[in-house]
Amino acid sequence: LVNKAGDKVPQEDFSVQVSDVQSDEEPQSSLEQTQPVKEGETMIYSSGPDGKSAHFKVNYGLKMRPDSKGGSYSAQIGYSLSMN
Repeated sequence: LVNKAGDKVPQEDFSVQVSDVQSDEEPQSSLEQTQPVKEGETMIYSSGPDGKSAHFKVNYGLKMRPDSKGGSYSAQIGYSLSMN
């Protein structure tokens, strides 16, 4: 997250977590623990061996510190689906 002045939110203050997974099979992997959002690609969910459909929530968290600069912050977040 960055504002127009170029001020960035520290990586450890912007987090992501997957919750409320609903599927007929256990996923191969799921980002169940809160982790910092990193630049680049991060796998947040991988379906089970049969590739059955799933529904889940992706939760983002933002922690503001007393010395955080106010303003409008933005980031580009994209999602992709790949078939293996």
